[in-house]
Amino acid sequence: MQLVKDYAQNYDSMDDAKAKDLVQRMINIEDETLNLREDYWPKFMKALGAKRAAKFYQVDARLTLIINVQLTAAIPLIP
Repeated sequence: MQLVKDYAQNYDSMDDAKAKDLVQRMINIEDETLNLREDYWPKFMKALGAKRAAKFYQVDARLTLIINVQLTAAIPLIP
C-alpha cells in the first residue's frame, strides 16, 4: 500500500530516480511474495495434501490477479 501512496505522491513530479526506486521496490515486493509462497508450499502440502494445496494456490493466484487488475484500472501510467 505504501508503494501505491508513494507513486501517487510523486505522480506529477516523477523523475528517473524516483521511477527506478518505485520499480525496484515493486520487484522486491514480488520477490518477497514468491518466497513466502515457496516457503509455505511444503507446509500446505503436508497439512492439506498436494491436490488441496494446489487448489489453494490456484485460488490465491486468481484472487491476486483480480486485485492486480483492479489496481491497474485505478492507477494511471507514468506521464
